[in-house]
Amino acid sequence: EFDQMTAEAITSASNQLARQGAQQFLIDLRDTALGPFEAGIAVAELFTQAEPLAIRKSANAQEPVARSEQEPPSITSPVVLLTNHGTAGAAELFAAVLTGTSQAESIGVRTAGRAAEQTLVRLPDGGGLLLSSTQYLTASGDSIHRTGVEPTVTVEEPALELLLTKVAPQEDPILDRALEHIVGMTAAQ
Repeated sequence: EFDQMTAEAITSASNQLARQGAQQFLIDLRDTALGPFEAGIAVAELFTQAEPLAIRKSANAQEPVARSEQEPPSITSPVVLLTNHGTAGAAELFAAVLTGTSQAESIGVRTAGRAAEQTLVRLPDGGGLLLSSTQYLTASGDSIHRTGVEPTVTVEEPALELLLTKVAPQEDPILDRALEHIVGMTAAQ
């Protein structure tokens, strides 16, 4: 989940890992769908100086989402993101910013395509209608909502059968491919 503390937690973790000799970072965004879009933007600011980071599009206007920090990014190491169909909302916006500005590569499958602020309108019969009022676009103007973010390297997730109890898969081809990719990045340096 992305929240108001995520940027601080990532900064702390990356500093600790860098002190231990880490030269690249792998961030697993799979099945991360909760949190405000502002948290995704705040985390993206840690990695890139790009302007704008994204575009907020409402029915009446499009406005660039600018960096709020004046300081340069604090994390400059290469980054690989793991994504899947469960990567949505703030995590999906974060992935779109980093891959769109070439600050990261992503491995996995296309994200959910749920990058819009939504409002629940209650209906008289007790039902509801979810309205997308504002959606986020990449800095280049490409839609994220309903489209998702395509990974740099596509690796299909293994199909899991529906069970009454959740069983962890024995294999993780997305993580395996990401680790291979990171080793390749290290060898190229």
